[in-house]
Amino acid sequence: MDWAKDGSGNRNPIVVINENPGMDIITKTPQPGASVVLDASASTDPDGDSLTFNWWIVAEAGTYTQDVIISNNKTSRVEVNIPSNSAGKTFHVICELTDNGTHELSAYRRIIFEPRTP
Repeated sequence: MDWAKDGSGNRNPIVVINENPGMDIITKTPQPGASVVLDASASTDPDGDSLTFNWWIVAEAGTYTQDVIISNNKTSRVEVNIPSNSAGKTFHVICELTDNGTHELSAYRRIIFEPRTP
């Protein structure tokens, strides 16, 4: 609203995953039992605000119904452990970035995992 009123104000962070900028959904097709690194350290904030990271699973969106482990889910770089019984199913990981500007704003990026057998 500050932008509409004054032409200035806080803007949303820009999420970059594994050097992939933009808002498109990213799809990964790892083998079950593998681990995948997701790195959002190249993400930025147009206003220079500090960023906090939160990675999580949208259980309702995928077809894999058991737990998926994301290590260090409050950091810019995480490791997703692909469950050994997840072949042929999907799960969705969200990277949530929040800045510390006046009226904190968040941005999100979705990564869909489609584990496959060799």
